[in-house]
Amino acid sequence: MNISSFLGDYALIDRIDTLVILEFVLQKDRAWILAHGDYELNAKQQQKFEQLVKKRVNGKPLAYIIGTKEFYGHDFYVTKDVLVPRPESEAFLDLLDDYKPLPSQSLIDVGTGSGALGISAKIAYPFIQVTATDISKHALKVAQKNAAHLNVDVKFVRSDLFSYIDFKYDYIFANLPYVPTNFDVSAEVLSEPSIAVFSGQDGLDCIKMFIPQATQHCNKLGYVFIESLKIQHKKVKDLANNYNLKLVNTNNLVQVYQKTN
Repeated sequence: MNISSFLGDYALIDRIDTLVILEFVLQKDRAWILAHGDYELNAKQQQKFEQLVKKRVNGKPLAYIIGTKEFYGHDFYVTKDVLVPRPESEAFLDLLDDYKPLPSQSLIDVGTGSGALGISAKIAYPFIQVTATDISKHALKVAQKNAAHLNVDVKFVRSDLFSYIDFKYDYIFANLPYVPTNFDVSAEVLSEPSIAVFSGQDGLDCIKMFIPQATQHCNKLGYVFIESLKIQHKKVKDLANNYNLKLVNTNNLVQVYQKTN
């Protein structure tokens, strides 16, 4: 079969997913694929394509299939050990731009996963010190690979929240698990590590542990960025207020709190 046949008749998955898998199988960019509709896949290529499509049909995230995911303009390696970086989390970086970090300042990305947030912050502001933590040693290996691939200097620490962190920071990122355990999620989400997705009946178990620790590790007038569902925002705000954290900004799922004293 040729490329046009796959794009026209292969209705098991949507066109964009088909294009991405074809790019991966053929190791060609999209412009080449679209310009060579009559290119015939050989038997090996067709077999590989059909195997990957089957995985996609069964709910495996596309990022796990091809091994990478674009985030904030950069490609990150991903494996089944990390959450797939999501476009809505780019709000962390957009919000960081509102506060213009200075060379003397520092940032910690708690629960870094693939490293997408901490590494992207370091790329945007190469003069700040960035630390990234995760409880999973397998996730940290992925994050370290991404830092090396993108040639950025980020310090990685294996830690359950701030358990092994002794310093204070000017900016704290936290994209922690926040999905309620009884929440109806897609097959794709169920393919991701549950420790990075679910967090108790209301989804806030991890954030409830994080906030008291975050205020202890945030410099005065520093900022804490927290992602959660919009329906959770009021509960997060109320909890944060108990620990001298004042809501100062919101972008989609991400709230920014400033430590007031």
